[in-house]
Amino acid sequence: MGEESREELLACLRPDETVASLLKRGYVERRRTNIPFIDNHLGSLKPGRVLEVAGASGSGKTELLLQLCVNCILPKSYMDVLYGGSEGVAIFIDLDGRFPAGRLKRVLAAHLIDAAEIRTGRRWIPPGLAQACLQRFHLIQCSSSFEFLAVLRLLDRILEPLHAFGTPKLLAIDNISAFYWMDRANHTVSRTPSASGAVIPLSIHRVQKAVGQQLAAAGQNFHLAVVVSCTSSVVIKKRQSANPEEEATVIWDKNVAFTEPLNKIFSERLLLVPMTKLPDFVRGVRQPGGIVAYWKIPIAPRIHTFQITDGVPRYGVLE
Repeated sequence: MGEESREELLACLRPDETVASLLKRGYVERRRTNIPFIDNHLGSLKPGRVLEVAGASGSGKTELLLQLCVNCILPKSYMDVLYGGSEGVAIFIDLDGRFPAGRLKRVLAAHLIDAAEIRTGRRWIPPGLAQACLQRFHLIQCSSSFEFLAVLRLLDRILEPLHAFGTPKLLAIDNISAFYWMDRANHTVSRTPSASGAVIPLSIHRVQKAVGQQLAAAGQNFHLAVVVSCTSSVVIKKRQSANPEEEATVIWDKNVAFTEPLNKIFSERLLLVPMTKLPDFVRGVRQPGGIVAYWKIPIAPRIHTFQITDGVPRYGVLE
């Protein structure tokens, strides 16, 4: 082996970072949600990954996002009561303009009361605890794709003062398809001057590409778990096998398709369908008010269900 080749080999073997640096870079904190069909299937929400929750209006998307936010802002424990939360800051970006503030407070109160009752036998909320939790919840409302993009671009400045209340851990967006048809009808969202001074139309493809880039950067740069809801009807159909002895395959998919730059950032996809909307060929007992949660990415062996109640939802499987 020549001297030059030997030096090249030694250079490759020479460490360029400490073990502590390697572990810190490779460590991904798992953030449990206390939602069984998420924790049992994914293990938890992982920072840097983007979960898409798709379903038609009334399929429980906003409710699911609220439950995730409440678990994020709940304390781990307080006054010897185990609340099981992440004790982090949740940022909720409302693109629909219909944020249910009253529902958020009721869900939070139900979690606090249930945890206290298990530990003490009393249904109560320690003074000041609900207010402390709500200080870790930050709501942003946008009325256009341009405002939404501006928020994502300025996320570092938005997060900076929130560290006074805890570590930002969750970014929830409801609903990312809110401006889809508006942007398509307008053809352009705004006009952006290029470096040469020419005006470039900001098309829906450019908007979705920019949103995808900013969401991916938000998860990675700020160590956030990102959950995005999308209003879309869910298509459920049967595909007959070429072998008549084999059962037909049931195919689930969403109706609204994003452009590839946005679509590829979704690491996981969950489809929600009210039980009343399930076709007859999907087996299982229908529960009044029940919602089916189907894992499209990654595929799950079972179909899960949940029912919205006055407080904590009831979870199960479709049997």
